Amino acid sequence: MTTTQIFAELLVIGFGAFAWLLVLGAAIFGWEVPRVAERLTSWELLLPMLSLVYVLGIVVDRLADWFFDRWDKQYRDEEFESKEAFYNARRLMVYYGKGLWEDLEYGRSRLRICRGSACNSVALLVSLFILWITRADVGPEHWFQKLSCTFFLLAITVLCVACWRKLVVKEYRKTKRQSKWLNDQLKKRGYCHD
Repeated sequence: MTTTQIFAELLVIGFGAFAWLLVLGAAIFGWEVPRVAERLTSWELLLPMLSLVYVLGIVVDRLADWFFDRWDKQYRDEEFESKEAFYNARRLMVYYGKGLWEDLEYGRSRLRICRGSACNSVALLVSLFILWITRADVGPEHWFQKLSCTFFLLAITVLCVACWRKLVVKEYRKTKRQSKWLNDQLKKRGYCHD
């Protein structure tokens, strides 16, 4: 995976975090979200904002990794007898199966975006609830918009978690299958990697 791909991935996650932080700022400090967003995305602030969004992407990615870790280990343990066996399979692919490894890395990128987006959706929903409670101008007459936003963000969260789960299970199965195949090929050529 190239640095550009990682940068883009973290920007995607970071923009999601930026969105819910804007809404949270509106709830706590009374910001007008469109006005603040317009100022922060001006050409003069483009580089500092991209830097901030990138850092937010890193933070949310790490938090999401921590939050999903227990499930991740459960899925890994279903495919591999130990953590060391999993890392040995990955090492084998890194050293001897560059194309196979790149294919797995593409899946890891999608996995991280789904994981980060699930966390960002929940944070945005919480931020919206805080906004709805603290702002009188978003009163009870807007119940349909509130219900629609809630349903939409819950659906996005569920879909992101479901996609993450499918991707992570697929990654472990692929890692196991491809490393076994690679190990068999190396043995046929006279290399021993057990």
